[in-house]
Amino acid sequence: MLPDTPRVRSRLDLLYVVTREFNAGLDIDQVLNRVLAATLATVGVSDASLFLFNPQGQLENFFLISNFEVEKRRQPTLEGILDHGLVGWVKKHQEGAIIYDTSTDERWYRNESQHRFRKAKSAIAVPIKLPDQLI
Repeated sequence: MLPDTPRVRSRLDLLYVVTREFNAGLDIDQVLNRVLAATLATVGVSDASLFLFNPQGQLENFFLISNFEVEKRRQPTLEGILDHGLVGWVKKHQEGAIIYDTSTDERWYRNESQHRFRKAKSAIAVPIKLPDQLI
């Protein structure tokens, strides 16, 4: 049996929310947005993104939450993130990555017009994979 700690309860609560959302019969985009928001709250951060790739490896959809609000990114910024950023690195290497200091890591995409993301001090990225495909 798991110890009864706030951290364990928080993770179990997240698992409950994720399961409930997937079983709610909503549009998959709504479900993924809600799951991402619940994960943010559980982990204790304000910004997160989810990039989804089709079987051919092309970007199919993405979700971005910044300061607890859903945002959209323009195509040039997305291309920069995919070509030169952490998401592109994780996609290429198909392994997770932790950046402790975004100001010194070459995997962190910097776009001077995107000043909101300059505040990021650290980042983590995790690939979600099927046996034969990166999602």
